[in-house]
Amino acid sequence: MNFIKFMLLIFCILLMGCVPETKNLGPRGDRAEIKTKGNKLYTGELLFVTEEAIFMQLETNEEKGKTGIYKFPNNTIQYIAIKDYINTKWKSAILYYEVVPIGLLIVSAATADADSPASVAVLLLPALINYAIFAASTPSAPGVEDPFSAKQVNELRKYARFPQALDEIQFKSYLSMHNQDDVKLVD
Repeated sequence: MNFIKFMLLIFCILLMGCVPETKNLGPRGDRAEIKTKGNKLYTGELLFVTEEAIFMQLETNEEKGKTGIYKFPNNTIQYIAIKDYINTKWKSAILYYEVVPIGLLIVSAATADADSPASVAVLLLPALINYAIFAASTPSAPGVEDPFSAKQVNELRKYARFPQALDEIQFKSYLSMHNQDDVKLVD
C-alpha cells in the first residue's frame, strides 16, 4: 500500500508540470521594456501608443513608489518589448525530471562498470531533443525593433492600458492625477 501512495505522489508531482501559466488580464497596461537609441533601458506600464510616440508610466528616481508619465518619440526608440508573455519554466522541468535522473544513473553506472557511463549517457539524447523542441516552440516576446513602421507600432496598442489613446482633455486629467503639468519627454 505504501508503494501505491508513493507512486501516486510521484504522479501528482509530474502532473504539476502540465498546468499552464495563465496571464491575468486586468485594467492596467502590460509591462513593457524600451531601449532608446542612447542605450538607456526603461521598464514600466504601457499606457497608450500614437503614430508619433509611445507613452509609459515609469517609476521616478525622486521617490520610490512614485510614478511619472513619460513620452518616447518613435524616432528615439531602438526597441520595445512587451514583458511577461514568455514562459520558460519548462527549462527547470527538463533539468529536474530528465537530466538529474540520468546523471544519477551515470554515477551509479560508473560505480558498477567502467564502460557503463558512456552507454548510459546516450539517455541524455531525449532530454536534448525535448530542450530543442521547447526552445524552438517558445514564441518571442511581442514587440518591435528599429526600423519599425507605424503599422507595427499600432500592433502594440492591444497591450496598452488605453488602447484607443487619450484625447487632450483626458490626458491632461490623467497627468494631473499624477501631479504633472506636462508629460516628461525621453530623448
